[in-house]
Amino acid sequence: KLAVKRLRIYIKSSDHAKAVASELYIMSKLSHPHIIPFTGFFLFDGFPAIVTPWISGGSLRNAIDLGRLDSSSETALRIAFKIASGLSYLHDKKALHCDIKSDNILLSMGGDPILVDFGLSRLSEYSIQINYSNHSSGSFRWAAKELLGDGACHTKETDVWAYGMVIYEVLTHKVPYFQKRIDIQVLASLIAGEIPIWP
Repeated sequence: KLAVKRLRIYIKSSDHAKAVASELYIMSKLSHPHIIPFTGFFLFDGFPAIVTPWISGGSLRNAIDLGRLDSSSETALRIAFKIASGLSYLHDKKALHCDIKSDNILLSMGGDPILVDFGLSRLSEYSIQINYSNHSSGSFRWAAKELLGDGACHTKETDVWAYGMVIYEVLTHKVPYFQKRIDIQVLASLIAGEIPIWP
């Protein structure tokens, strides 16, 4: 089975199409057991779409919410190591994920984590008309404080911060800033320099 995801990046010119295609081509050459492979990409009504294998285990977030994630320290260590392995590979290849969170980590049938949606934030810079946001609703909980300033950009360090927030989820089975119910409350905590509390 395959999965198709249409990116929220509208291509308005051949230059945009070439830039996005070039970036997607680079991403398609990445190969790691804990990174989703790109099977292909195409243009659909002016929007690029990517094709990947279908991962049937669902997201890490769903596994936590449904109580399907073993709470043992051995499981936490295994998941943490394998996510770190995939992220380290991306960084070694001069690539950034830009949106690490438990929703963007799928689980194989064997329970191994697989990073998905890496680099999609970066593609937004090639489009004039765009709806995709680096800090889309719900992503503030994993964002590093330095991403909130004017002209802020993703770095290896902001990826590592988000990775730390995912490990927080694996250990506590709660999202970062779980006591904050809406994004604006989370944003206020980030601005104030608060870190997630231990439940």
